[in-house]
Amino acid sequence: MLKTWLRKALRAAGYDLVRRRRADARYRQASHSAAMPLPEGAEQDLRADHPRLLELRRIYAQSPLPMAARGMWGEDYLARELDLRYFRGDNAYVWQFRNVGAQARLKYYLLLRDIAARDPHGWLQLAEEDGAFGCWSFDYPGWPRVSRDLLDSINELLYLDARMGLAGIEALRIVDIGAGYGRLAHRAHALLPGLVEYVCVDGVPESTFLAEYYLRHRGCEQARVLDIGQLPDYAPAAAPQLAVNIHSFSEMRLESIRGWLAWLAALGTQHLLVVPNDAQQMLSMEPDGTRQDFAPLFAEAGFTLADTRPVHEDPTLRELVNVSDHYFFYRRGAAAA
Repeated sequence: MLKTWLRKALRAAGYDLVRRRRADARYRQASHSAAMPLPEGAEQDLRADHPRLLELRRIYAQSPLPMAARGMWGEDYLARELDLRYFRGDNAYVWQFRNVGAQARLKYYLLLRDIAARDPHGWLQLAEEDGAFGCWSFDYPGWPRVSRDLLDSINELLYLDARMGLAGIEALRIVDIGAGYGRLAHRAHALLPGLVEYVCVDGVPESTFLAEYYLRHRGCEQARVLDIGQLPDYAPAAAPQLAVNIHSFSEMRLESIRGWLAWLAALGTQHLLVVPNDAQQMLSMEPDGTRQDFAPLFAEAGFTLADTRPVHEDPTLRELVNVSDHYFFYRRGAAAA
């Protein structure tokens, strides 16, 4: 009765009662899509007490290498952010709703159209998205299904193709530091015909565990996953033409970043792509919560900055989709372009 009386009174004054819409929780916290069932055996393989994961945790805990030191990826963070079964959902690896905020479907369409306009190889048509392992995906009439995994990966490969002719390199070798579950390795395997080896390494044992599983599941024969104990003995047949670090150095300690860069230098790596978490700032994540500038470490390892620009060059698009990330492209011993 009170509600009815109040509504009549408000309407008489020119107002009305409306139900407040509850904000979509996906824009605030980790989530995953249930549209695709897990592959057969995934429930048994993707569990916290799997023997291989327990072995990797021991290897990393006992490693003397600085790259094994935990940054922001501690046990509390992983417990809050990661369900091993749905590792391709919106989580610690890839933010799919939290990165863009409200109206995600519209914003992903804008990103799709922008990338399609800069895709001379037709990679958007060649790459496939099945929404497996909890990945949020988006369908638009006349376009292939897309996800942030797919769009980010193609955008990164297009940038590298423009900088170093990636699509035309034969006997291509890539090293991915902080490879996560193998997102970019999967896409590179599908799109780069000259790829002979894509090495995934990570300072987090859970990531190594998932990359081993995922790249095996996808049948990526050129992909190789190294755990932290295998790094000192790794000797490629030729120096890698490229290393990538996407949103990973910014989540490490300074000592870990220095260790990874020294390892890349020892391999003779020719080019390096870095995408930090803080737009144009290179800031580490220290145990005491401080952030330290790690930009000087590249020169120490012999890398010279050759190019930097936003990951999306259209300023209006950057504003609309709320993405301010930048690419930093380095060459070994080269003068800045």
